Order: sequence, then structure tokens, then C-alpha cells
Amino acid sequence: MKETQLYPGSFRPFHNRHLEIVQKIISDCPNINLILAISASTDDKKYNFISGQRAFELTSTVIKAECMENTVKLILIDKNDQKKCLELLTQENITTVYSGSQTTINYLKYLNKNGLWNGEIKEIPDIGIHGENIRKMIIEGNENWKNHVHPEIVNKIKEIGITDLGP
Repeated sequence: MKETQLYPGSFRPFHNRHLEIVQKIISDCPNINLILAISASTDDKKYNFISGQRAFELTSTVIKAECMENTVKLILIDKNDQKKCLELLTQENITTVYSGSQTTINYLKYLNKNGLWNGEIKEIPDIGIHGENIRKMIIEGNENWKNHVHPEIVNKIKEIGITDLGP
């Protein structure tokens, strides 16, 4: 049976660093199922005009373009619903979680410490590429945002327009 690993995030938008991480996970562990848990929750981050559903659609576009749909499964989850998050970890038999979010890492450590989930936590180092910066560039008309995302996302955002990225 294949091992199942999890990479949660807001993925607003799914950018080149996210893709590099997914490719590295698959390369390092070729016999796994990887779940990308995309946050359905709208948070109060600056320039957050991409809805959870739209983030799911944009991410799906890249996964298909990169021919990873047999290895990578996308789900939409409310990151603020701790019960649902724990159910995901236990029902999907998640063995490893990758995250760059200190909040997520602390939550997973709490679950491990209290015997609610027994898995490995792999912290992703911050290298300075953030969705918030990309969203800001899009709003400000700075064309450099296109250098940070997959060409399929560039095409999709051009096609649907900024005003249609929300809920």
C-alpha cells in the first residue's frame, strides 16, 4: 500500500516554489500519494482576493499540466476546523506532513505530543516567495508576478480576470 503524505496551504496562488516542493516530495518518495490540502478559509491577509475554490481550480490546472494527477490529490478544507483537520490526518492515514507554517507545525506537534496523531513533520524553509507578494504584484499591475507562477496560472488569470478570482 502506498504511503500518504500531506502538504497543506492556502496556495493563493500556487506558485513556482510550491511546485518545486511538490516535485521534490514526489522525487524523494516516488511510491506515495500526496494530498494538497487547500484552505477553503478566507483569512485577513493583505490582498487576499483569491477564494479557496479559485485556488483549488488554479492549483488543479498546474497539477494537470505537469501530469501529476495520478500522484497528487487536491482537497479543499477549512483550516480553522480542527476536528476536520484531525479527521483528514487519521482517516487518510497521513504519515508525513510538509509545512512552512509555524501555526500548522505547532498544531501537529500538539497532536503528536497528545497521542492524537503519530506522524512525521517536515518543516519547509522560508525562501521569501509568498502568495501575498504575488497577489500584490497582480493588483498593482506589476508584470513580474508572471515570473513566480506556472504559465498555466498566468493564462488562467488572464482568461478569467482579477475580478473573477473571488468567491
